[in-house]
Amino acid sequence: MTGPMRSGVAAFAAVLLILLASSRAATAQTPPVSGQGTALQATVSGPFGSTTTTLGSTGSLVDDADARTSALPAGSIASLGGANVLHATTISSIDGWNPGQEVTSAASLVDLAVTVAGSAISAGFVMAEAGAPVGGEATGRSRVEGLAVDGVPIVPSGEENQTISLPVLTLVLNEVQRTGTGITVNALRITSLDGLVDVVVASATAGVDQ
Repeated sequence: MTGPMRSGVAAFAAVLLILLASSRAATAQTPPVSGQGTALQATVSGPFGSTTTTLGSTGSLVDDADARTSALPAGSIASLGGANVLHATTISSIDGWNPGQEVTSAASLVDLAVTVAGSAISAGFVMAEAGAPVGGEATGRSRVEGLAVDGVPIVPSGEENQTISLPVLTLVLNEVQRTGTGITVNALRITSLDGLVDVVVASATAGVDQ
């Protein structure tokens, strides 16, 4: 093999090693867990795009030793409304990846009062919880107390994805979304019929990549 060919092969090998190292580093930085809690989130769409506002959000877990919390005595979103005592947590108790260790997330608020598509939605207490254990199936639950639309009470059935269709909006209670690694529980989702307003009340996500 001539000198120039040896140099070319060596250069190619060096580049390949760098790419492999970068790939391994990126893989190592990928968090093996997922978790987040958000007390209240609203996405409002218009002619110039969509705007998403969150209140009482923990942000996402960064690794299996992370824990995050967020608390607000009160919060509101312009043109929609708000709530009191907004609280959210997400915690990974994983140490050694042993059975029984898990990621848990929760979000809650009281005195919900929002207006969507001209309808007033209120609730005394809203809460969502999610948990993803090592070696087990992710589970979640929610509670919605005192829910009413324009003063008319709505009683949760307790079933997953209970959908209530009204003339100008849709409510989904105990909305559950499962993935291959975890679960997201939204205690209450309110969507305007035209799709321009989407409000999620008490959302909890937990997942373990195993």
